[in-house]
Amino acid sequence: MKIKVFTREVNENNYPEGLARSVHFEVISDDGSAAPLNRNYGILFAKGAISKDNTIIPKGVQNPLIFNMEDGWIGITAERVLENGEIDKDALDQKVLWKTKDLIHFEEEELVPVTDSMQEDTLEVDSEIIKKAEQYWNPIVCTGVTCKDDKSGILISYSDGSSREKKFGPDGRIHQQKFDFPLAKGYGDPVIFPWEGKWYFISTSDNRHDIGIYVREADDVHGLFAEGVTEHLILPFDPERGFEQTFWAPEFHVIGDESIVPDQLF
Repeated sequence: MKIKVFTREVNENNYPEGLARSVHFEVISDDGSAAPLNRNYGILFAKGAISKDNTIIPKGVQNPLIFNMEDGWIGITAERVLENGEIDKDALDQKVLWKTKDLIHFEEEELVPVTDSMQEDTLEVDSEIIKKAEQYWNPIVCTGVTCKDDKSGILISYSDGSSREKKFGPDGRIHQQKFDFPLAKGYGDPVIFPWEGKWYFISTSDNRHDIGIYVREADDVHGLFAEGVTEHLILPFDPERGFEQTFWAPEFHVIGDESIVPDQLF
């Protein structure tokens, strides 16, 4: 099996320059069939730069290549360009380099000199590495359903190796939660985060012109989007501290089995 790297064509209606000029991955099977990873969206994006006016200068890439390196590393290089595809004068005679061993975790990009090595856009990769990458980057789907021995419910298996038990209701049917789409209007980059018996929601807020970061807390997912739910301000607009640009894509993370306790932020 092989992995191919590429960028996509810009489509102003649904795939703009900032997305198209990123590194996409495609699995090529032994029979020649091809299937993109991550639903054919980009996986590796060039880091932006900061201007003298403290604004973000987006960057893009073109002509990506993939190759084997020493000690089991896989390298991906690409020419760095401006978001609109023009030459990036800050990266002349250089390429962006990412390194990975599993096609899931990547070392932070660095700029390296352009070399004349024979690199291509396709690389033969161990099938087990590709299988795990497909599980990670592709949508999780149901792979099987079995009835529990005590007939109290069913066990559903998923493509990522996980499983979930669902019980029969009084009417003898399996019931599952249903959610409106969208869950909330005007919120981009959403993250829903379970922590110590509570659920939390954080996102970019177009409703507040991307200024400030707000978080919601509830006992379940439905409660996060209930009418009148409280939004707690945890990072305000503050020119004195330089917090006056747009606030994008906040996230919650557990680090070392610990997380920021949201109650301390409210």
